[in-house]
Amino acid sequence: MRNKIIATIALTLGLVGTASAAKIFEYNDPTYGNYPASCTLTPLYGGGSGYTLWNVYSLSCPGHPQLQITREFTQQQYYTNCVVKVNNSNYYTSFNNCDNWRVYSN
Repeated sequence: MRNKIIATIALTLGLVGTASAAKIFEYNDPTYGNYPASCTLTPLYGGGSGYTLWNVYSLSCPGHPQLQITREFTQQQYYTNCVVKVNNSNYYTSFNNCDNWRVYSN
């Protein structure tokens, strides 16, 4: 019983923590494109080496600091991987694939 109560509390706190996150930007939204329109995404540079391609962007959204987003795409014959990172620990990313990703504030 005690373990069940602790698990319930932990789950509740986890959901509360998740609920506090706010999406501030979505790249290549299937319906709206880059959303919201009040944000500006500027390509800074890109490159590649071996099987990895990367792009670095500057993201400016009202009410948030300027963020730097790095997108890395690795593709080999039987392996594909995408990583999207943000340079500020108060923000994080999630993505469906390298062509559709989001930035959230903690």
